[in-house]
Amino acid sequence: LKEYERLKRLQKTAVLLAAVILAGAFSSEDIKVEATSSTWQQIQKEQEEKNNLQNQLNEENDNLENLKGEQNSLKGQLNNLNGQLTEVSNNLSDLEQQEAEKETTASLVRGVMAELEKAGYTIGGFDMYAVSNVLPGSGLSSSAACEILLGVAGNHLFCQDELDAVTLAKIGQKAENQYFGKPSGLMDQTASSVGDAVAIDFADPSAPIVRSVTANLEELGLALCIVDCGADHAALTGEYASIPQEMEKVAAFFGKKVLREVQEEEVLKAMPQLRRAVGDRAVLRALHFYADDRRAVEEADALERRDRDAFLQLVKESGRSSWELLQNI
Repeated sequence: LKEYERLKRLQKTAVLLAAVILAGAFSSEDIKVEATSSTWQQIQKEQEEKNNLQNQLNEENDNLENLKGEQNSLKGQLNNLNGQLTEVSNNLSDLEQQEAEKETTASLVRGVMAELEKAGYTIGGFDMYAVSNVLPGSGLSSSAACEILLGVAGNHLFCQDELDAVTLAKIGQKAENQYFGKPSGLMDQTASSVGDAVAIDFADPSAPIVRSVTANLEELGLALCIVDCGADHAALTGEYASIPQEMEKVAAFFGKKVLREVQEEEVLKAMPQLRRAVGDRAVLRALHFYADDRRAVEEADALERRDRDAFLQLVKESGRSSWELLQNI
């Protein structure tokens, strides 16, 4: 019996020992699982950081490629500008008109400086470097802009900035009329000299009335687009000159010098005789003059009152009239 009880105690001890061993084994396995889970999370975090860094690197590489593309584009533009670069050299000790310079930038330089000297200022030599992306001969008033640029420079260098915007515009017009050889009006020069959106009344050409027009095209949902249509009117000075010449013929029929001195009603009343005297094209151009004068005022008023539809309609009417009546094509 004693031996039996001893064996039972040994059995219980063995069972307890086995239980302790198993418990230890499971606890160790939990530690391993927890350790493995923690290591995996760390690996995932490091992989995410690596991916983020790789994405940043890829983005920087894309930016670098874009910058290289922009750099190549700018190099191309610079090469184009260098190809178009024109050097103008004038001896300003002689400010008389030069027939060989007609319709060149050199004529504008000489003409503007000549007008400054006529205004009583002492002119000297100077160096100027100018860059423009306005296409020459494209109808964007590049010659007027050039005249005003020269006038502003001369005003600063030789005239102590005493000349106002309208005076500089008149100087530019004289340079274009007399030295360049194009019988332009005063509109382009005044618009370029005064700047921003303006309406100009030339009832008295010696003292044009300039009205600033508040015009925010973006607020009106409009954008001014300049399109290169591939045309060049640089060689069409004669065609351009025929417009004011024919209008002056109409005015001369009534004993006047310019059309603004003749009432539209007089032209309409004398239409049959006028057509025979000056021809149909001159009469059509005169009719455009009267209608577009009215439209110019209405366009400025439409912009002032922010009437987008009225302004666009007037612009379309003006363009059609320029094509059909003025025949400025």
